Amino acid sequence: ARYLPASDEVGGDWYDVFELPGGRGGVAIGDVVGHGVPAAALMGQLRTALHAYAIEGHPAGRTLELVDRFVLALPGYTMATAAYAVFDPSTGTLQLASAGHLPPLVVGAGGAHVLEIEPGQPLGVAPFGSIPQREVTLTPGETLVLYTDGLIERPRVPLSESIEELRHAIERTRSPEAACRAAFDRLVPAAAIRDDVAMVAIQQRDRKS
Repeated sequence: ARYLPASDEVGGDWYDVFELPGGRGGVAIGDVVGHGVPAAALMGQLRTALHAYAIEGHPAGRTLELVDRFVLALPGYTMATAAYAVFDPSTGTLQLASAGHLPPLVVGAGGAHVLEIEPGQPLGVAPFGSIPQREVTLTPGETLVLYTDGLIERPRVPLSESIEELRHAIERTRSPEAACRAAFDRLVPAAAIRDDVAMVAIQQRDRKS
């Protein structure tokens, strides 16, 4: 995983990886709209809320729906995007849901591709939103990559082109660490950055190795 704060002001990007009952793991990433102390404070609340709902054993989509209810109950208007995955390393099964977040990528022996999932609305937009989830299976050696928009957004560059550049950056990597390093080396400028950057990658290992 990687996290790099913006050069001039704290922001609201985060990632989290934690154990769940039954030998599963939870992997989350999110991005609070805005910057400064309010965004960072909300980020902490959302991260804690998501973790709390997740360890109750809810599916990925339902977990984000509960976090959405939490955001809507907060005073004032706030909004965030988030993606959450429940991973079973014994089978490679992955439940994945997105609340308006950027699409994940999967890297394997054949290269890297965007994992198409139907996103729900961002957190805090409207009450009683439904957040669908998709279930896929990672084969041994495949890596799931989640990231925030600070990694890829560039002025006057279409988002689809930026995602494609990320795909090219990581398509030949063979480990989560290599994927993070390649993405940051290619996409994060050496000069000051305008937005937070967060990225997290998990790999289904060959249990025989």
